Amino acid sequence: MRRLLRFVCVIWLLAGAVLLSAVAPAHAGDPRDLAGAPAAVRRALFRAETARHQGDLETAQRLLAEALAGSPANDHAALRHRLGAYLLELNRSGEALPHLRRAGALAPGEDEVWRDLGRAAYETGAYTEAATAFTRAYRVASARRQDSDRVAGTPRGAPGHPAPDPLLLYFGGVAWLQADRPDSALAVLETLATVAPDTVAQEWVAALVSAAAAADQPRRADTGVARLLRDHPQRAAAWRLASQQAQLAGDLSLAAVRLQVSDWLAPLPPAELPHLAELQAAAGAPRRAARAYARAMAAGWRGTSAADQPTDSVVERLAVAWLQAHEPDSARVVLREELTIQPIQRLYLLLGDLEYGIQRWDQAAAAYLQAAELVPDEGRAWLMLGACEVRRQRPAAAAEYLKRAADDSATAAQARSLLRQLAAAGSGRY
Repeated sequence: MRRLLRFVCVIWLLAGAVLLSAVAPAHAGDPRDLAGAPAAVRRALFRAETARHQGDLETAQRLLAEALAGSPANDHAALRHRLGAYLLELNRSGEALPHLRRAGALAPGEDEVWRDLGRAAYETGAYTEAATAFTRAYRVASARRQDSDRVAGTPRGAPGHPAPDPLLLYFGGVAWLQADRPDSALAVLETLATVAPDTVAQEWVAALVSAAAAADQPRRADTGVARLLRDHPQRAAAWRLASQQAQLAGDLSLAAVRLQVSDWLAPLPPAELPHLAELQAAAGAPRRAARAYARAMAAGWRGTSAADQPTDSVVERLAVAWLQAHEPDSARVVLREELTIQPIQRLYLLLGDLEYGIQRWDQAAAAYLQAAELVPDEGRAWLMLGACEVRRQRPAAAAEYLKRAADDSATAAQARSLLRQLAAAGSGRY
């Protein structure tokens, strides 16, 4: 189950990384007021932005690089930020990184700078720096929003200044996960699940579940999962993710209920039905489990091929589920139908166990004999044949089968014990 969850969550994280790379750098305004900037900086920014609007990013970044190299006085936050942003657009994140770091040092109160720095760091594999930059961008934007609500008319501080983008916290959480810091990721993503102003996105909660699992604190994803289900009650994938979180938290009954809801909203693929059945069986609902296994089989799902001599086929699990539901007749029908398709030892053994369990000694013996003849070197079928013959009051036949079972080290001790009991009962020397 953990493996499945890890796979699902890695897919969500990859989706988040794609979304991150699609976020365009901001160019709408300068990071700081340019009134006090050198004339050379203002000219370079104007010429560069003109080139950019004409589609010539290479010229735009070159003009800013030349201005920066022209004089130490031109080392301005706006120029550094814009140069880094252009390089990001050109997919040259490694070159953009030092410029954006410098812009952050020069303009620590500008969320756009920290956001672009986070993207450049993420794309170059500097995940810790990326996480720090993204979360700082969110904090700075939050502070500016609060200031704008208190003070009207100041530069860039009019009421209604945009609220901080929740995606910054998501990107920060993903970066912490990539940095193998699940505790830090969990703290950030928990906040995201509560502060998002609109509906919570499923990939956010998937990242939260992944972080909580990696931090071995799966219950800390409860609030985010509850909000996901509240915001998207008709989305089957949301219920499936919620089921995975419940599994990690060890609540198999809740996991089964949530996956069943997902199945009602959008029928699960045949390959996923056995998982639903396993949860239902673990939650004490064997009849529901049997129905899910039956659906998987009806859709052609077998899990393993007959040639592989499956150790845990859907057929066997279906039969066991019917037995646990106290419906041996249904289990018998399943096994006999499957044996006409693949007459393998394991299925004959299971059929024998079924018949033995309801004291149908003749039918049990017939099934065990088929299993023994298919794999004569294994002792279990011979051992059970001996037990059946004891029940049928045929000690001589029982002794012969038990001797065969004694040749297998796996069943030798039990076989010899039964042989001694037969001898002690006066059945003769064997």
